[in-house]
Amino acid sequence: MGFLILGRGRPTFDRTCPRRVAGAGVTSDWRESRRQYRRLRYCLCITRCRRRRREQQEVSVVSASPLADADLAARPDLTALIRDAILGGEFAPHQRLIEADISDRFGATRAAVRTALLNLAGEGLVERLPNKGARVRAISVDEAVEIVEVRVGLESLCARKAAENLTSDDAEELRMLRDDIRRAVDAGNLVEYSRLNQEMDRMLREMSAHETATQLLERMRAQSARHQFRLAFHPGRAAQSAPEHIAIIDAVLARDADAAEEATRAHLQGIVDVLRAMD
Repeated sequence: MGFLILGRGRPTFDRTCPRRVAGAGVTSDWRESRRQYRRLRYCLCITRCRRRRREQQEVSVVSASPLADADLAARPDLTALIRDAILGGEFAPHQRLIEADISDRFGATRAAVRTALLNLAGEGLVERLPNKGARVRAISVDEAVEIVEVRVGLESLCARKAAENLTSDDAEELRMLRDDIRRAVDAGNLVEYSRLNQEMDRMLREMSAHETATQLLERMRAQSARHQFRLAFHPGRAAQSAPEHIAIIDAVLARDADAAEEATRAHLQGIVDVLRAMD
């Protein structure tokens, strides 16, 4: 084992002095330095472990406390509130989601916010980065196209089931929705038209009574909602898509399951074509 001589000229190793740096006059006990280094690493590890344990205990205690129960009871829709804020553009893609800020904004505990962000990460709206917290996940056009391609099978299934399960109350609501869609397009109210499109999708999912398809579509709707909003404002898109929506409604009202399925497939394929043109 050699030791570095600190002096003028090129540094050299002194192999005769195991405890003192030659020519420097400063004691350098390498064994003591190693012990100090190991103690430092040990202390850092202990500190990290204690911090993790404290955070876990904080989550556990807060979750079990009456205040936490009151908070969660008052904010059962915290995940939905944050989701709506993301889909509404209040949080931009790649924007960091700071737990303290969200906690203050919605009046919820940090533990409740953390749980909501984990839920949204499972939906694909939020991504968690090592040592950096969470941020809004950006959905590329290619990914949006893939999502719509998956929706084709699920939404056409829901349209078919809706036609088969149609009731008189459902028929009345669909007729009113059809009239509202026409009025919104004629008035050029694209915001209202976009909302009515989402309402139509929701109604058909409920009428289908297909729980698995509904759950999958709800998750994909959240992932692709930002691109759907852009589609509504794409020049000429409303005039093209409104007749497609009305064709789906008419097929369901006629209880024609085949026509409802085919009209849904044609509508979603049109969305794929527009998305690819926008890329």
